[in-house]
Amino acid sequence: MMLRIKRVPTVVSNFQKEEVEEDSRHASGCGRNCFRSCCLPGAKLPMYAFKKMNKIEVEKKSAGSENKEPPVRFLGSLLLGEWEDRMQRGLFRYDVTACETKVIPGQCGFIAQLNEGRHLKKRPTEFRVDKVLQPFDENKFNFTKVGQEEVLFQFEPSMDNEAQFFPNSPIHIENSPSVVAINVSPIEYGHVLLIPRILERLPQRIDQDSFLLALYMAAEAKNPYFRLGYNSLGAFATINHLHFQAYYLAVPFPIERAPTRKITTTSRGVKICDILNYPVRGLVFEGGNTLDDLSNVVSDSCICLQDNNIPYNVLIADSGRRIFLIPQCYAEKQALGEVSSEFLDTQVNPAVWEISGHMVLKRKEDYEEASEENAWRLLAEVSLSEERLREVKELLFEAISCSMEEDNSVTQNILKDSDVGPQSLEDVDSLKGSHPAIMGLVFEGGNTLDELSNVVSDSCICLQDNNIPYNVLIADSGRRIFLIPQCYAEKQALGEVSSEFLDTQVNPAVWEISGHMVLKRKEDYEEASEENAWRLLAEVSLSEERLREVKELLFEAVSCSMEEDNSVTQNILKDSDVGPQSLEDVDSLKGSHPAIMSV
Repeated sequence: MMLRIKRVPTVVSNFQKEEVEEDSRHASGCGRNCFRSCCLPGAKLPMYAFKKMNKIEVEKKSAGSENKEPPVRFLGSLLLGEWEDRMQRGLFRYDVTACETKVIPGQCGFIAQLNEGRHLKKRPTEFRVDKVLQPFDENKFNFTKVGQEEVLFQFEPSMDNEAQFFPNSPIHIENSPSVVAINVSPIEYGHVLLIPRILERLPQRIDQDSFLLALYMAAEAKNPYFRLGYNSLGAFATINHLHFQAYYLAVPFPIERAPTRKITTTSRGVKICDILNYPVRGLVFEGGNTLDDLSNVVSDSCICLQDNNIPYNVLIADSGRRIFLIPQCYAEKQALGEVSSEFLDTQVNPAVWEISGHMVLKRKEDYEEASEENAWRLLAEVSLSEERLREVKELLFEAISCSMEEDNSVTQNILKDSDVGPQSLEDVDSLKGSHPAIMGLVFEGGNTLDELSNVVSDSCICLQDNNIPYNVLIADSGRRIFLIPQCYAEKQALGEVSSEFLDTQVNPAVWEISGHMVLKRKEDYEEASEENAWRLLAEVSLSEERLREVKELLFEAVSCSMEEDNSVTQNILKDSDVGPQSLEDVDSLKGSHPAIMSV
């Protein structure tokens, strides 16, 4: 049985048509200034030639090297500058900067946008959703039919391994350039398409070269709020011509904030984790000895999914350092009539951005009634079952093992401890590990901002009154607050801090404790490592026993203040035992509003 769904296709180009073009002739002078052989001879576009990286050195200079500043700021000046130029020239179908956007109240921080212009005046079209790999069809819309004015620049590796910018570079047809083009129906500011080797007319399927190109683009942007996404066929890609999407949104995505549990680290340094406490099950990849290592593990996983006809979405986050891979089944369930009309009526197509927590809503009533519960329930429909995900992971790990064995890598026991419990709003799995770490508390939630503020400020007052030094970090636009009692200065005064740390002259205050290490000597900067930072911060932390005493003081103080406000904090210490703090061990506390958790 062939599975199809009807949906309103996204118009990504002003030259895109609803009907299949009957006349595919492209004689000289077609008049469209398109990206085909009829119009390309003599055409020129800006070209950004990026520097290839060996080590993952995003936003960092490798020890002993002097990295030259790029000739033009890739994100701020080039990509966004060219994008704004096209906006001023009226090439977009609507002004996305005028779309209403809000963060939905709740623990996850889902983002809702009202985008009524994205589907207006379009009729639904049938899309086949039961085949992830489909041959390229020249008769359907593809990116060679866009206007040259919609293409911002060429994006190619540098020939001399230094970033270069050429404002007026010829388009070499025989080399099939990779290009960055606007999406004329943008979801957010700076919404663009990365089209690898555009003239090769590749179908929508990831290969190693194209995925590495996408990672280089994320790394070149050097901004964690500029993310790339990929949708396979069957997972709400509607154009069967290889492309990635990207845009800028200066707020954390909920999926980026979700806790993870480590499954394994490959011998090439790539860590693979399960996503926990999130409505959609999936995997996170990060690390790697080189950018190629990370790219190859993820692209091999994507190729495995494609070859096994499993639809999926990919989010490239944190300037290319973290990659989320989400197998999904929503379109299949939709085609089988297994999705309720409640969700179908919203016309929300849960592709990579929606799965990541950015909900693009098309009806005003859905935007006004948006809630964390509704977003969670919709995304839960996207997720594979726990049993099905286990089967998919077995396929993936077998594929990764094969590819890594060719590189003399080992992935034995890759499935050990990889069970993921039910994904729900109330179910958080804890992570286990072995290295000592700094300890403290996290506060979030509350029915009002005053409630959150009062609980934290009462805790601070209690520490002050009991002569306990502490640091506070207010994060996530005020939604999460980290409270860290500390003892480094006391230990320093007592002569209990080793000269190794004293010689660095680092004073571990709130920024250092939060992970931003301000170093004062060049040798410390060049020799900086995660282990060194971790060992220094471990000197800051109270002992587990001392922290337990401090928490008893805090919870007594919080309980008193909340009783005066007719609030209840009974059982606030229930399940609050904290095991050994480590790189991979986080223990959460269950209580009333706001939630209080151990770091």
